[in-house]
Amino acid sequence: MFDTIDFSGVGQREEAIMAVVKFIHANGDALQGAGLAAGGPKAQRECLQLFCDIASADRLTRALRANLRRLQVFLGAAGSSGIGRDHAIDRSREDIRLLADRLNDLLNDVGVTDRPQVDSQTLFTRGA
Repeated sequence: MFDTIDFSGVGQREEAIMAVVKFIHANGDALQGAGLAAGGPKAQRECLQLFCDIASADRLTRALRANLRRLQVFLGAAGSSGIGRDHAIDRSREDIRLLADRLNDLLNDVGVTDRPQVDSQTLFTRGA
């Protein structure tokens, strides 16, 4: 029998980074694919860099919070942009939108409530 992880003695920030790490482990491939589909190789690289930054972090810093929110806004805009005639394209947009919604739920759960001022046409970029 395995014990479940006990976060009761862990501070808010440490628990938040652990929740984000678990989310990325479960959804990292989908996030990379959505980034690639919505913004090309540059957006995919930004996702990978964000994952690396999160993996090496011991807490959810302001910069990580901002970049996670930027990714969520970027994917949300990509998932809601236009309606195509091709069912596969519509399905892909719907998948991206649902992924953005799950990321939004996670960010709200860990206390990332601020919304960056991001133009929906701007690629997801660190520090932008």
